Formats: sequence, structure tokens, C-alpha cells
Amino acid sequence: MKKHFITAAALVVLFAVSITAQTGTVKISPVAPVPGGSVTVSYTPEAGRMKGAELYMRLFTYRKDDVRADEVILKSENGSMTGSIKIPADAMAAVLVFTDLKETDNNKGEGYTVSLYTNDGKILPGSRASLAEFLRGYGYMADLEFKNSVIYDLYKAEFKDNPGLKLTYYPVYARLLRRVEAENYKTMIMADLQPVLDKKEKTEADLELLVKSLPPGTNDSLSKALTKELISGYPKNPFALEVEMNTISGEKDLEKRLEMLNKFAEANPGNGSLDAMASGLIGAAVRNKEYDKIQSLIDRLKVKPATFIYYRIADRYYQDKKDSAGALEWAEKGIRYSDMLLSDLTKGKPDESTPSMYKASLLNDRALVLGLKADYLKKMNKSAEALAVMDEVYMITAEKDYELINKYVELLIKTGNSEKAYTVIMENAPQGYANDYTYDMFKAVFTKVKGSSDNPDQVISSLKAQAHDNKLAKFKKRLVNYKAPEFELYDLDGKLVKLSDYKGKYVVVDFWATWCGPCLASFPGMQKTIESFKGNDEVAFLFLNTWENKEDKKQNAIDFIAKNQYPFHVLMDDKDKVVTQFEVSGIPTKFFLDKNGNVRLKEVGFSGDTEGMPEEIQMIINLLKENI
Repeated sequence: MKKHFITAAALVVLFAVSITAQTGTVKISPVAPVPGGSVTVSYTPEAGRMKGAELYMRLFTYRKDDVRADEVILKSENGSMTGSIKIPADAMAAVLVFTDLKETDNNKGEGYTVSLYTNDGKILPGSRASLAEFLRGYGYMADLEFKNSVIYDLYKAEFKDNPGLKLTYYPVYARLLRRVEAENYKTMIMADLQPVLDKKEKTEADLELLVKSLPPGTNDSLSKALTKELISGYPKNPFALEVEMNTISGEKDLEKRLEMLNKFAEANPGNGSLDAMASGLIGAAVRNKEYDKIQSLIDRLKVKPATFIYYRIADRYYQDKKDSAGALEWAEKGIRYSDMLLSDLTKGKPDESTPSMYKASLLNDRALVLGLKADYLKKMNKSAEALAVMDEVYMITAEKDYELINKYVELLIKTGNSEKAYTVIMENAPQGYANDYTYDMFKAVFTKVKGSSDNPDQVISSLKAQAHDNKLAKFKKRLVNYKAPEFELYDLDGKLVKLSDYKGKYVVVDFWATWCGPCLASFPGMQKTIESFKGNDEVAFLFLNTWENKEDKKQNAIDFIAKNQYPFHVLMDDKDKVVTQFEVSGIPTKFFLDKNGNVRLKEVGFSGDTEGMPEEIQMIINLLKENI
């Protein structure tokens, strides 16, 4: 029997009728789904999960550089949730994800990948390479995370069975080779491209392949000549359009840039980058503080920017002018624009987004602009109006944090709504959406709501314990156990450091780069964390500088650390070898190793909670101590 769903451990062992994943159980029919046909899926969530009113099944499908997302609401049937969905006729890869809009089951980031077949029951040629392209380039749309080695295996299996397809998938494959074949990638790429280079007459596809795939520094004059030939000969080629878009975005004169953008929009009405280019134009006006020109630019644009641009305008306007009323006007414009977009979700929805995903994105932008409106109303001593706005912000914000809760509770207290303030904190503190200031406000309303006979400190202790337990439970679900790759790198003092030197210690390996905004944003929290572990010889922190583009990478790191006076032990992964060994897909990424040198947990990105980082990392270390 053939497998339909694959996880990272079995990506190239195609494919089972049903699997019991680490989250829910999934079954599919027919046995060999084909593009253009429908599949019926039966899904049983993990016990205690997916308790929302409606359960959605999302299908992400892919064909060359094109992602489409569809969804259906599942119905209860014989103890499972069941639904049918059609696979687009041109689909080359398909991945399922399940969500109740509050939590998502994507099989721990691996997704439920549906294999596709031909009408005669054979694996669809190109489907494995297409899946690799989707995972590497677009997996983030479904919040998927895959290892480069797994994606590499997919490509190798595809090209072994269908060698004639290799160059079809080559530009993305070439970029992968730079990560997984660091020593040999140039030789490997040139061997594959040489037959195309030898052609006397090159087609548009040949030129695009070469321009996108030639290793940097191989032959700069040749690359420039090929690029010029592609752009001049085929101005509608995606690469040529990308060059044109970069030229437009680099234009300093805003009136000229507007004219160029409108002309480009008329010539390329379906281009997916138009709204981003429009937002970029308005963003440039904001940076230039040309507020008197912004509305005119928006009115004359052939395409409209995203709602978020109004957040940027209002926020920057207030920062520059300290004019609450003027900033409020910009926020109001953003809210009216949001009203228009939300009134008809069929207009403007990109193909790669389902209706519920698109609505969630619009509501997220709306919440940001509404939050500013509440701020400005509060500054204008209109607290009651500000509270009405924050009521909506609280209602539509899917991922809350303590900053939102604090802002909301402040207004509730100021307007005499002590009972609601008490309720909001009681509901959100156990989820971790509270800090010391939140609890100070809680004490202020506690006596008003409960009287003086009860002790607020006891309640606060209980809330903190619940928050700790909830966060700990989330970490426990994500625990892994595999041997960390051994490495040896030089630190900024020129000392050779080996991972094996730290055997018997808990080690936090933090991959970062000086150009990485989230990395830098996390560093104040990491500094606090290191200070909190001062004198603790059981725990070591290693900061691996990687993926840098500077000519002198070491000096670049030295200058950065010296400027910010960070007490970090920095190791130079200047050849990007270790970041590849650890299968890092984005930075910052932290690996938490136990005393035996095993990876037990991985954290990608930065949540923004500088204050809570020391406690969170201490919690993880304690968890590792309990799970040797």
C-alpha cells in the first residue's frame, strides 16, 4: 500500500494511506490522488486539541513559482472530522494543515504532505522536486520548517528517476547546493550548466537559467553579458521585471517613482509585488517626512498599499510632530481603508492565501492601526473613546501579549471598569500575557473587586504558576533528542573552540548575523540572561556569527560586539559550515544542548519579550535537567 502523507523522516519513502503523526491522525482517499481530482480526508485531532467552533483543512498546492491555498470546513462524521477538497489540475505538490483559527496542527512543522500520482498510478514526475521547491521557498506560508538535508534527498530522488527534469528545477536547487555542498557546489553547478553554456543559440529559458544559477564570482563578465542579453531581449521575463522593479524602488524622486510605478502596474496588472511597491513608495515619503505629499501620492497610485502603511504614517507622524490630532487623522484613514478591504474578502485576496488567512492578516493590520488610534485618543484625554477602540483591538487580536493586555487594563481602570480589568488579567495571565506591571495593576483592582479579606499575592502566585506550567507544557511538547553536530571554530580572540570542550555542560548555541534585525533585537534579552546565569558553571552560551557578507567577517563581528559591549562568547562560522550542519533555515535560531551534547530544543526567531527571556531560558535549562 502506498503512502500519501510524508514526514521529514520519510520524505522520500513515498507514501501511506493513513498516518498517526505526533499530533493528529489523518486518513485520505483515493489511494493515488491525481491533479484535478478530489481527495477526502478524515482527521482526528490529538486529545485536548482543536476545540474551536470550526475546524478548517487548508490545502497548499504548488507549481513552478506559484502557490495556491484553498480551505474547507470539516464536518463531524463517525468520531472524526471529514471533508473533501479538489486538487488543482496544474498542482505538482500538495500539503495539508489543520486549524481551528486558534491553534494549528501542521505535524510539528513537517506538514501533512500529499503525494501526487499520474492516472496510471505512478508517482507524478517532478512532484518531489516541486515539493522541495515549495518547502524551501514557500513553506513559511504554512508555518513549515524542513531540514536542507531532507530537501536535498527529495531532489536527489527526483533527479535519479527523472534526470531530464534537473535543469527545470535548477535555480532553487543551485541555491540549496551552496548550503549542503559548501566545498563542491561550484564544480557541481558548472558541470550541470556547461551544456547550456555551450549552446550557440540560447533561448529565453536558457538565459534565465544561467543568470539565476551561475555561482557568484565564477565569471563576472559572462554573468553581466548574459544578464544584459536576457533583459534586453526578453523585457517581460520575470528576472527582467525584477530588475525593473528594483530600479523603480531605488528611484529617489518620488514623483518620478510614482510615474514609473503606475506605468509598470498598467503593463503588469497581475504582478504580485505591486502592493509592496506601492507601500514602499509611501514608506519613502514617510522616511523623508514629506507628510504633505503622502495623500496625493496615495490618490494617484494605480495600486493601493497595504493597511499597515497607515500604521507607519500615523506612528512616524506622531513621533516627528507630537501632534495627536494629526496622527489620529492618519489612523482614521487606515481604519476606513481596513473597513473597505474587510467588506469584501474576495477582492484583493492573493491566491496563496485562504479566505480565513486573508481575513486574519487584514484584522492584524487593523488591530495595529486601531491601537494607535486608542493611544492618540488617550493622549487627548478621551479615555472612554479610547477604551471603545481597545475593546475591538482586544477582540480581534489573535496573538495577544502582555503589552496589549497592559494597554487595555490601563484604560479599563482609568474609566472605572475595575471588574472587567480584573477579569481580563485573570483570563490572560495564565497564558503568560502578564509582567510585573500587569500584576501591580491587578493589586490595584483586586481590593475593589474582591474586598480586603482576600490576599492578592496568593492569587498572583497562582496565576504565575499557571503561566509557568502552560509555557513548560508547550516546551515539553517540542522536546527532541538527537546528537548535535560536532564543530570547532575560532573565537574573536583567535582561540580554537570545540563543542566537545563543553561536554558535561548545558549549552545554548545561538546563530546570528550583524545584518539580522531579530537577532539584534534579541541581544538585550540575551545579555540579561547571561547576567542571570553569572557564576553558574553548568551553563555555557556560544554565539555563532554566520551568513555574513562582509569582506572581513571577523573584524565586522569584533566591531559590533565592542560597540554594543555585549559579554558574548562569539565564534566565527565564517564558511557557514556549522550553520549548515545544524540545518538552520533562518536566524536567530537557538539550540539547547544537554550535558551529553544532544539537541533537546530549538527556538527560531525572537518573540520580542526581552524582560521574560532570562526566566524562559532558565525554564528550558531546568526542563533539560529533568529530561536527561
